[in-house]
Amino acid sequence: MLSKTWIPNLSFSLSSVKDTFKFSGYIFLDRMIQIPFNNMYFIVLPKFFAANFVGLYFFADRLNQSIIPLVYKAISNVTYPAMAKVKENSVLLKESYQDIVSLTSFLIYPLIAYLILFSESIFLILLPGVWQPAATYFQLLCMILIFRPISLINSNILKILGKAEILLKVNFLKIGISVIILLFTIKYGIFSVIVGQIIASVMNGLIAV
Repeated sequence: MLSKTWIPNLSFSLSSVKDTFKFSGYIFLDRMIQIPFNNMYFIVLPKFFAANFVGLYFFADRLNQSIIPLVYKAISNVTYPAMAKVKENSVLLKESYQDIVSLTSFLIYPLIAYLILFSESIFLILLPGVWQPAATYFQLLCMILIFRPISLINSNILKILGKAEILLKVNFLKIGISVIILLFTIKYGIFSVIVGQIIASVMNGLIAV
């Protein structure tokens, strides 16, 4: 017996739109505020520091963002759908969360430690000498990534549970902390700014835990 063929119609459900917009609207706002925040240092630093120091910082930051986040993204693309399937079962969701945290920690934290310890050698071997001073910047920026994987996993949990409003509020708080620390540290030099980023990442990581 053939299954009944689905035929689209012109019916419209306002309640379904409202339910969807409650979630997607908060996610949209969260993405919109993340865009200027993610580029905040690229906008502000050139106004306060010499081009050579800013260039070294930007190079180290781009290199930093092209390694660890790619590993996490690969894990997230696989684990997010898996957690979404068991979101109705709190026990299985908790177990999945613990497994993902363990897997992420196993893969990412040794890589972060390796990059911090051997960044100068990596820069010396793989890059032209002009970029060697950026190795110190790179070491410090790697420390910012220590809490980020857990924070991103927790953000995924909030999305899976449909708590986009809480996610938006948490991210607003994180951005506020980062901006305040930047305003305080920028007058002391670019190294102070990076140390401030590390402090902000620790505080924001604790909020997400």
